Amino acid sequence: LRIKPDFAEAHYNLGIALDRQGKINEAISHYVKALRIRPDYTRARYMLGVALMRQGKVKEAATHFREILRIKPGIAEVHNSLGIALMRQGKVKEAATHFREALRIKPDYMEAYKNLQLALKNMKRKSH
Repeated sequence: LRIKPDFAEAHYNLGIALDRQGKINEAISHYVKALRIRPDYTRARYMLGVALMRQGKVKEAATHFREILRIKPGIAEVHNSLGIALMRQGKVKEAATHFREALRIKPDYMEAYKNLQLALKNMKRKSH
């Protein structure tokens, strides 16, 4: 990065390394830098969303997941992550829609299946 500070992939990779070391704020900083250089860099945007979720910033994370789906609509993992963010905001019905879409794209996606079950259980509870 000293040699080529505008190298988005290097910022992304450094973000991953820092994230693994538990340095989440520093990791977020590098994901953001990668996105300033390449706004369509969906992997960096996804990792930024995941890091923000871990910090409890679910609305902000959801915004990033939605942007990824705008750029590349067919990614099951992003639908699942957006569903989780929506669940944490109490938007259970919308979350279920994203879990279903994740399963439509990737029918054997067990995490999305479990999340859909949880969403449907919560919807049933709310209707009583």
